[in-house]
Amino acid sequence: MNATLTARPVSSVDIDHRVEAVDWASISMNLDGYGWAVLGKLLTADECKAIAALYEDDHRFRSRVVMASHGFGRGEYPRNHE
Repeated sequence: MNATLTARPVSSVDIDHRVEAVDWASISMNLDGYGWAVLGKLLTADECKAIAALYEDDHRFRSRVVMASHGFGRGEYPRNHE
């Protein structure tokens, strides 16, 4: 399957405003304290769906890492071409 981004284009001004609106001090504290942080509204739901759809396109990634085979729990993630 050839997935393409179908969400409306995001202007650089739009994404710049979203990035500026993030509470980076809080994000930093969560990363330091828990190892993760949630960036609530950085992307729209449609943008998230479009990005997630890219996962099925084998031409975009060189391989997949299956976390369970490395003892890291469940799930997998793609490795980009380098």
